[in-house]
Amino acid sequence: MQTASNPCAPKASPPSIDVSSNSESKGCLDCVPAIRDNNERQGFVRKVYALLFIQLGITTILVAVGVLSESYRNFVREHQWLYIVSIVITAAICIMLICFYKWFKAVPYNYILLFVFVTAQSYSVSVITSYYEPSSVLISASITLAMSFTLSVYACFTKNDFTKWYSGLFWALLGAFIASIIFLIFYPSRIILIIITFFVVVVASIYLIADTQAIMGGHRYSLSLDDYVLGVILLYTDIIMIFVNLLNLIGKRRS
Repeated sequence: MQTASNPCAPKASPPSIDVSSNSESKGCLDCVPAIRDNNERQGFVRKVYALLFIQLGITTILVAVGVLSESYRNFVREHQWLYIVSIVITAAICIMLICFYKWFKAVPYNYILLFVFVTAQSYSVSVITSYYEPSSVLISASITLAMSFTLSVYACFTKNDFTKWYSGLFWALLGAFIASIIFLIFYPSRIILIIITFFVVVVASIYLIADTQAIMGGHRYSLSLDDYVLGVILLYTDIIMIFVNLLNLIGKRRS
């Protein structure tokens, strides 16, 4: 190690194991101002994104089967009740997240709940995508990937704190949901539904920025280090929301 006060001092080569570990820890995460030199938070972020990639991998496999397999599409159409069950399971876990939050911090219950949640969500997404052309699904997935990466990078480096917008985002999303139901029942206009769908994509994109900042920490609202399952659910839901609504906007349904 070179002594700062004496530039002529001999240089001692550090052990190889230290060099490799430092090079790993001082990777891209050390470029993020909120978690620079914070090893615990960096480990938390790695865990969240590792789990997220696994969940997205499960969803990708089911979506690919739904798009490419005709037998799977026939199964989906013959067992439409399974889609309703998957929606109910997703809603039930979201309610549990509010009422029994401690379960999402306790191992192994948190992993079990995460697996059930993602399995139900993946099936429901595969059902939706089975009604669209493969090219439309691929284009929507590609745009979602590009948007998610760009928004995540922006969330890491912007000085604006989007977590303080959580309340407004919730009410905006709830308003869009209620408006879509009202227009579907009383005024089924394609143009109005396109506007609402585009609005949901924008809100989900801002949600992705806010949730990313909450995971990185250092903002008004930040997740604790044992909230990794919650972090995965938040990011996964944002990405799926963007993907499904983009598919609804630009996708071409099967004839």
